[in-house]
Amino acid sequence: MVLALLAVPASAMAGENSVERASGAGSQSTPMGSDAFTTHIAFSATHDVLTNEVKGYFVAKGALDGMPFRQQGEVTCLKVVGNQASIKYRFDRASGGTATFEGGGIEVFVEDKGPKGDRATFGPPQPPGIFQTDESRCDDPNMTLTYQPLDSGNFVVRNDG
Repeated sequence: MVLALLAVPASAMAGENSVERASGAGSQSTPMGSDAFTTHIAFSATHDVLTNEVKGYFVAKGALDGMPFRQQGEVTCLKVVGNQASIKYRFDRASGGTATFEGGGIEVFVEDKGPKGDRATFGPPQPPGIFQTDESRCDDPNMTLTYQPLDSGNFVVRNDG
């Protein structure tokens, strides 16, 4: 009996911070040199840190300098640190400007600043083969310095026990 208890992490016995969650929807317009990047995102993701099970779905659509795109797919990674989260998702479907990346994926960083003021930023899309080599490892969202404010929407990022 004592040996069995020693094998269970203390956080599992206490039930602390065992489920990370991030969800929300929002729109963002970001100038990129002479181009404009407009995107609309919606997502819901959970990560059970005790079992390392990740569940969720992510949809993004928009336009880069007038060229439309749409991508969506299963979440492969979620990491929550305070009010920030990094989320990776696979492009199970991609069209328009991101069609050539179908089967690849992207990492998105979101920040929950309450009912107003939420922010997000996006890593570069990765093609099939490259994305899969690291799809289950999220970067630390605190290391991202380029969060851009949403034009509208709301994110919820939390660590539940």
